[in-house]
Amino acid sequence: MTMTAEQLAQLRGFLDIPKHTNQHRLSRIVMESHTDELRVMALAVESYTDELIAALEAAEKHITELEARTVTVKLPEYKCSPDMHTKQFYETVGFNAAIDEFKRLNGEE
Repeated sequence: MTMTAEQLAQLRGFLDIPKHTNQHRLSRIVMESHTDELRVMALAVESYTDELIAALEAAEKHITELEARTVTVKLPEYKCSPDMHTKQFYETVGFNAAIDEFKRLNGEE
């Protein structure tokens, strides 16, 4: 489950309310429900809410662990000497000369 920062903020606000308060609200809905269908729905919402709270707490713990890590990356050194550039230049000049000769022989120029 991927959540946006706004959704996480909303869930954090929800968590600021004591869990027993929300459970009390749901319990009251269950008790006041006049049909079994509403009771089942209220119990499902309560269960799902508990799962969301647990998932959010686990995600926040994981984020904290990831933010505490220090990653060091060693990038490869770029080694290119002036001689290498000169060699590549002359190889390119020779390659281009060969292409020009090929075009001349085929009457393309």
